[in-house]
Amino acid sequence: MLAKTDPIEPFLLKGRLLDVHTMQPIDNAHIYWSKAQAVSDQEGKFSIRVKEKTLLSITHIGYTKTNYLINDKNESPITVFLNPAAVVLDKVTVGVLPDEQTFKQQILAAKAPFHRQDQMLNPKYVIDNLLRAEIASKPATSLLFSISP
Repeated sequence: MLAKTDPIEPFLLKGRLLDVHTMQPIDNAHIYWSKAQAVSDQEGKFSIRVKEKTLLSITHIGYTKTNYLINDKNESPITVFLNPAAVVLDKVTVGVLPDEQTFKQQILAAKAPFHRQDQMLNPKYVIDNLLRAEIASKPATSLLFSISP
């Protein structure tokens, strides 16, 4: 019985990745398809085994994802130009911190969410909640005390 062979033989594709604006090489980019993967070196160079009509995906954190179709093995070596990815950040507001005394006053005047103010100042309430949190964080076998009402 004859083994089934692939009619399209794989070949080694060599290439280089460059920034479209600066023409600088792009290192640590990922070049891949379903059967193989590669990473570009400091000079932007890579090599990967492909077949004709392979669609390569090329990704790098600072660039938009690019797809490149390999038409035939005579294309090697190739040069692929990547476009930098635009990252839009949210607006940032920068302010001056208050002095220590003002900061302390703001903290003491702040209301804690989800608690009644009178419960927070009650020592029994604070101790009960601390004990409940401690018990909840331990397995039952490690508890050496009991709480009675």
